[in-house]
Amino acid sequence: MNSNLKEILGNLVSFKSYTIEESNRCIDYIHQYLQQRNIPSEVILNKGMKILVTTVGQGDRCLILNAHIDVVENDPGKFMLREEGDRLIGPGIFDMKASAAVFMEILSELDLSKLKNRIMFQFVPDEEVGGKEGTGHLAQKGYKGDFIVCCEPTNLKISVQSKGAVFLKVAVRGKASHGSRPWLGDNAILKAIRIYEDLQKLPYISQSSELFKCASANLTKIAGGDSVNKTPDLCEMTLDVRHLPGQDLREVKRQIAEVMQRYGAAMEEIRSSPPVVTSLQNPHVQQLYKICRKRYPDCILFGQDGSSDARYYTPLGIPGIEFGPVGGGQHSAEEYVEFSKLLIYKDVLKEFILNFGRE
Repeated sequence: MNSNLKEILGNLVSFKSYTIEESNRCIDYIHQYLQQRNIPSEVILNKGMKILVTTVGQGDRCLILNAHIDVVENDPGKFMLREEGDRLIGPGIFDMKASAAVFMEILSELDLSKLKNRIMFQFVPDEEVGGKEGTGHLAQKGYKGDFIVCCEPTNLKISVQSKGAVFLKVAVRGKASHGSRPWLGDNAILKAIRIYEDLQKLPYISQSSELFKCASANLTKIAGGDSVNKTPDLCEMTLDVRHLPGQDLREVKRQIAEVMQRYGAAMEEIRSSPPVVTSLQNPHVQQLYKICRKRYPDCILFGQDGSSDARYYTPLGIPGIEFGPVGGGQHSAEEYVEFSKLLIYKDVLKEFILNFGRE
């Protein structure tokens, strides 16, 4: 059984699924694996990208389990599974092909007669670039349930909330001058830095909640100037803004816009996503928490600073969480999972599936 899981992982890791072509080949592999075991699955094509959905069991309630098979770009020569002690290493294995492999093995082992409700497994191709055409498309097309688990890496802890996100592009104008006489110009790069510093002082940044210490506004890209001896008259930057569940996004944007107006900067929203807000007392959360604590006492309920594809279900009133295996090195060529704890993760997920919806 263990060697089968490693074999699946080796096959999944081998796909350089930072391209659409390789993501589609990965989905085809999963589809073929399920077909060979007579497990019904549906491949959906959206804008050239393949999505796979498998729903098993019957009943009024439905649990959604979601895994993405795309990865960030990495050294093409590193896309192979390596084993060092308890660690299985390879690009994308932690985030999150290990979870996809666990889905596949659980599906091959499940006694469907023991399921009291429906379980929907989603394999999606684009979470690393926003998830709109994968999970977002499924949510829009009616692939819904009562509860969703995005199996992102959480080290066997349960994230019940995540911050909302707004990504901004900012253009800051200055005045050019000869580089030897900066006092005759207005340095756009220095203005952009002052804008960033002022953003850190905004009221929304310092607010906290039960699960989060603060919100944030992070400078992620900056570019300005076109000559070594000229005061730059234009600087462009991008900002990654994260706001807490419960904060009014309109108020957050208003505070940011005030800073931009002060400096005469132009602001454009690239995209945004809502926070994920699930109650710590949600019965499905509590059920999973109890199951996990039995096998892994370090399990806690916490809040993620980042987000997951569960955000596409939040506006539909469907609560969601993140729950995934133990590992590290996320987004690097040395990404890894701890295999012994991956087996614990699989057992926890399997018990949760079998007991989903039971009072």
